Amino acid sequence: MMLLSATLVSGFAPTPVPCEPVCDWSTHDYKLVGKEMACVARDPDADEYLFYTMEVGMCTVKSGNTTHAVFDIDVINGISFANAPYEKVLMPSETALLSNMSNYVDKAVVLSYVGGDGKVHVHAGKLADVGADGHGKLVGKRLFGGDHGALDEPVDCAIDEVAAVNGISGVGYGMCTFDGEGRVELAADGLGAFTGAAAFLTLNATDLSMFEGINAAVYTMSGDYEVFKISQINKTYVAGVSYFSTRAGAWPTDFSPGKKVVEPCSIFIDFLFVIGAIVNLARAIGRHAG
Repeated sequence: MMLLSATLVSGFAPTPVPCEPVCDWSTHDYKLVGKEMACVARDPDADEYLFYTMEVGMCTVKSGNTTHAVFDIDVINGISFANAPYEKVLMPSETALLSNMSNYVDKAVVLSYVGGDGKVHVHAGKLADVGADGHGKLVGKRLFGGDHGALDEPVDCAIDEVAAVNGISGVGYGMCTFDGEGRVELAADGLGAFTGAAAFLTLNATDLSMFEGINAAVYTMSGDYEVFKISQINKTYVAGVSYFSTRAGAWPTDFSPGKKVVEPCSIFIDFLFVIGAIVNLARAIGRHAG
């Protein structure tokens, strides 16, 4: 009987459990970042943050087509938010104003504005050069909108500056609902993904789920910013809980209830740097190309 028991035990040995990576536990925690576990610094140095910047202002747009947009911007304010899992945000007053288009040359940017036709136009690419008239030429791909010539007057616009090229980011627009309890919901009219290496595509719901757990910022037509962590996303819907807002009534207080607001907005989602996301993007590009 003793021999039989030993045989049974040896035959049903438990499967080894993968070990956690060796973190410096005095300074780091092992936490969920997006959908993967990683060692995360509790109090990171300033140069360990990866910031993503959304700047808004008035744009003079000379032309726009499928591959180019020629424009300049008079920046009014901006906001920078750190990559997940950090929740550090630089207030608009802390963000440098970049009205000089030469500051954007050779950087990957996303430009969004409402054209004279009332449609939202979104271009992603790199600013190739700045002409003598101060207008920059964005070369890449138009994600949303149509062709047009010079707009009659300056229009509200936003520039999203991509901090690095080795990953995937997201951009879109639609109608935002802020429930007054800190929850954000976006009914999206358009969502797209891009890399700083100029690969662009419209992802399906499965691909977009890679952005769950990642930080995002929205800018509303009334001039407010809201930064939140994405809890749910598909090709027509984004939702999450805010951790920063410039809007009065974003959360209830001891003195007043929160205020529900519904208004148009644009969204900028920070980069995914995980290898799995790169592989999934390559597969998605292959599907759309086929």
